[in-house]
Parts: sequence; C-alpha cells; structure tokens
Amino acid sequence: MRMWWQYALWGLGGAAVNRALIGAEAAQRVKGLPWPKPEGPGGGVYLVSVIIQLAVATVVVAAAAQSKWVPNPGVALGMGASAPVLLKKLTSIALALVGQG
Repeated sequence: MRMWWQYALWGLGGAAVNRALIGAEAAQRVKGLPWPKPEGPGGGVYLVSVIIQLAVATVVVAAAAQSKWVPNPGVALGMGASAPVLLKKLTSIALALVGQG
C-alpha cells in the first residue's frame, strides 16, 4: 500500500511533465527560449512560476491522497498534470462570482 507522500511525488511528476510540454510548445512557437528579456519575463520570474505550479500540484495531490481519492499512481500523475490548469479555472470563476456581488 502506497503512502500519501508517494502519490504526492507522482503528482509532482505529472506537473513537471505538464510544464515541460508547455515550455516546449512555447519554445517552438517563439523559435527559442520563451522567457528571456525584453520580450519574456526573465528567467527568475519563469523559474518562480514553475516552482509555484509544481508546489500547487504536489499539495493538491497530497491532499487528495490523504483523503483516499487517489486509487493508483496513474491517477496521481494525471491529477498533478491537470491541477494547475483546474485551479486557474476555479480561481477565475471564484473571482468572477466575487466581482458580481
């Protein structure tokens, strides 16, 4: 039986795969590294954003695993890959609802 932290590591891996694919797509689109200044945000800003997204995915999967919602490593990997996207969408919905009040 796996412990919650093992699923959290699978979630971290899923988030890393997601970020790698997004980075590769962006590099292909701009024909080089997408973060250098003056057009991009700079390497430090990009690194911080990647670390935050990896941490968010790890925490989400860890919480789900402790709640017994994660049946296997494949699900943890998928949750990690999708967590930043889902949380971004939920945040925009919550902000829209708060703005309407």
